[in-house]
Amino acid sequence: MARTAARLVLLISMAFSANLFATPPLQKSFTLEYGRYQALSKARKWSESLSHAENSLKIGLQIYGDSNKNVAALSYNYGLNLIKLRKYTEAETALIRTLEYYKNIQGEESNEYSMVLLDLGKITNSPSNDDYFKRALAITEKNFGNPSKEFGKASTDIGVSLLNTNKKKMAKDYLYKGFSALEKSAGPASPYTGYAAYHLGKWALSSRSSKEAILYLEKALISFKDPNRPSNQIELSTHGLLVKAYEWTGKRDKATKHGLAIGRMSPRNDTQEHQPLVKVVPTYPKKELQKRKEGSVIVEFDIDKDGFVVNPKAVEVNGSKAFIRPAIKAVRKFRYAPAFDNGEPVRASGVRNKIIFALAK
Repeated sequence: MARTAARLVLLISMAFSANLFATPPLQKSFTLEYGRYQALSKARKWSESLSHAENSLKIGLQIYGDSNKNVAALSYNYGLNLIKLRKYTEAETALIRTLEYYKNIQGEESNEYSMVLLDLGKITNSPSNDDYFKRALAITEKNFGNPSKEFGKASTDIGVSLLNTNKKKMAKDYLYKGFSALEKSAGPASPYTGYAAYHLGKWALSSRSSKEAILYLEKALISFKDPNRPSNQIELSTHGLLVKAYEWTGKRDKATKHGLAIGRMSPRNDTQEHQPLVKVVPTYPKKELQKRKEGSVIVEFDIDKDGFVVNPKAVEVNGSKAFIRPAIKAVRKFRYAPAFDNGEPVRASGVRNKIIFALAK
């Protein structure tokens, strides 16, 4: 589950950063700037840390020269800081320069070189990003083999990045290779394997392949300590996606099981708004569509102990009354995580949802 933020402040141990040939004032300036960068980036204050990352690099070049791994590390930190600020054009320039440093110092097959390629792939919005990804994965495979945990994590990381940028066709292959490598090398119960399976399931559901989504999301649950009592957001999201997948395949009893798991993790209070796990788009009344009439209906209902909608009724209508029937019909198919009280699911009353009928502009 690699994350760019986790690689910030990578690289330089102050215990060996001193250079005997550097002047004391220059070394002191470097220690001060780099220390400020470390503290601010650790606090995730990216705007404030950027200038210190840049100054550390400039002073580091004076102390070490451009053929030293410390300078490559400083350049990488600067590029990653720019990514955090979404300054992608500047970050690309910085990371390409970082590639050159690593190429000259360690060659084009080092793990550090591969890491920079991965980050370049994530921020480059052009066909070249696939080339960066392929090169990075090829280096990882050569250094660690396939299957291996390192290869699986790298391939999954690429797939997640592509999935998040809506490049679903490209994402599937990387996600599948990552999951397969992790399942073989780390085992089905590994959190890394679960993370890969979760994203494969997420990809399948976004492609409306409910059965395939169920297959991988159920595999993701194996990696959780107690699937019936989720303890983190990935687990919670896995259950939420399974509610959708089982609803879409007509297996409402299995959807209920996962809705209950979400309810256990998310105790509610009376001030919180109920959010549906599954929503259904209402059918637009033909006459209103022809007349290009818009409107909305506020539907009030109860949520039973299994998360089903019961007793829906329209309490406020904006526009034609013809919107009422399709609004209620849609709400009947909503699914919710039930409320819990003292560890037991309870009925929730007076829940409201606004159904909007709007035409594309």
